[in-house]
Amino acid sequence: MPKLWLENSSPEFETEATEYFELGKKDADVGVIFLAKSLAIDIKNRMQESYEVNIEKIEMMLANDVKRILTVGDTSTINGKRWLQQSDTWSPLLGASINCVTGMSHLIIEVIAKSRSSKTAFYSVKTDDAMTPEKLSKIVSLMLSNDSSNQIEHQGITHIMV
Repeated sequence: MPKLWLENSSPEFETEATEYFELGKKDADVGVIFLAKSLAIDIKNRMQESYEVNIEKIEMMLANDVKRILTVGDTSTINGKRWLQQSDTWSPLLGASINCVTGMSHLIIEVIAKSRSSKTAFYSVKTDDAMTPEKLSKIVSLMLSNDSSNQIEHQGITHIMV
């Protein structure tokens, strides 16, 4: 049973997750950060709050030598794809379109986090559905098995398609 370090999850989620995972910060196999959204009114404060809260969690995980970090967000923050196929010619359909301030701050968090550590594997998942412990269990299994069938690598971050 993998050990997870959960951040920004609800107590109810954590209770249900114990069926699938051991939970704790010490010697965690995977750090999971449910990307927090800011409720600030102006754009600058929204981006700053979202960035500061989430990057602080990543920094704590890196300081504790977590080898795999997964960020979980929802697809409402983006339109289109956030990566390019290596063999295709670029077109607007292949480019990223950030849909809101939250989407931009999540993208910044992923890129900055990856730049902070070359020894930690970073993963990202965006989903339309509510994340359940069962769904997270399938994602973590994909990560730990190195099954790349539902993964796209871009700029050092593995994006998992669910």
